[in-house]
Amino acid sequence: MKLSHEWIDTNELPDQVTWGTHAVGSKWNPGKFDSVISKVSDETEYDVIWFSPHKCSLFIPYPGGVDVILDSPASVEALSKRYSDWVAPF
Repeated sequence: MKLSHEWIDTNELPDQVTWGTHAVGSKWNPGKFDSVISKVSDETEYDVIWFSPHKCSLFIPYPGGVDVILDSPASVEALSKRYSDWVAPF
């Protein structure tokens, strides 16, 4: 499965902004997307989101960290415990 779409945001006049989206089905494997995550960290790639339809979760990297949106409080608690050294204080 591969989906792409591009559009121009004319609400940003006088500087029109071109936005693009791209989606592709893929299996997550450790290390498979490290280069993409590094580009996000280096600010050479932007607005990257991974979505798991099976786990109903999102993984959203940005320079300096990641946001993870999970399907339940139990999933949040389990991930928070597993990566307790990485979790930002509330």
